[in-house]
Amino acid sequence: MPPIYIISLHDAYERRRAISAQMSALGLDYRFVDAFDGRELVVEEHANYDPDITDTFLGRHLSGGEIGCYESHVSVAKELATSSYEMALVLEDDAIMTKDAAHTLVRIAERLRQSKQAWDIVNLAPAALKYSSVIAKFGAYHLYRAHYFPTLTTALLWSKSGATAFLNDHSAIGLPIDEYFRIRFTQNNRGLAVLPPLFPPSGAESDIDLGASFGRRQKLSFWRKQVSRTPLRIRAIRSKINGVFDNFAL
Repeated sequence: MPPIYIISLHDAYERRRAISAQMSALGLDYRFVDAFDGRELVVEEHANYDPDITDTFLGRHLSGGEIGCYESHVSVAKELATSSYEMALVLEDDAIMTKDAAHTLVRIAERLRQSKQAWDIVNLAPAALKYSSVIAKFGAYHLYRAHYFPTLTTALLWSKSGATAFLNDHSAIGLPIDEYFRIRFTQNNRGLAVLPPLFPPSGAESDIDLGASFGRRQKLSFWRKQVSRTPLRIRAIRSKINGVFDNFAL
């Protein structure tokens, strides 16, 4: 089983108890990583924030919670990149483990270790997929090449090389972390995903990403979002049609 990092605010006591109970019931080792607390953050004063990027893509500014979520995932990526592990499971504290999650993840990790091709990340909690290709089956679960990488960062399996590349390429924060990952892994076509989700979110409002609810995102400029995402969709469609990873050895 890959090492497990759980991102959680230091004072999220109930969430920590709930996910700890899930891990303990399955006899899994894990470690909490204190999330970056953006609840009182003055966004404009955050050194790594570039509001021009946000305005270009989303037509608004990020919330402190969105910056906190981004910084939290950067922190965990740094831990993996400087560790001796070749991959790691990163969970947010609202993740729910399905009954087959641990067993299936072990099988997926083993197949990925045997792969002749590089991969960066696996989204283990997508709500749905667009423009994807099946590359392996594990009982009722399918591992896909996610040509159009799904949002939500509830559960991610990182490769060490993928985390390192992300850190090397990362400069400023200009998008929510899930939107940035969608762009990054759609462009490089190195993102995978599993359906049905192995670690679906509980549905509770995020503590880390406070202030960035779905309701708020609905208010964004529809056309600006569509224009910014159109090139990604075109790239995803081309990747699927061209079968870039037809020879992905799993």
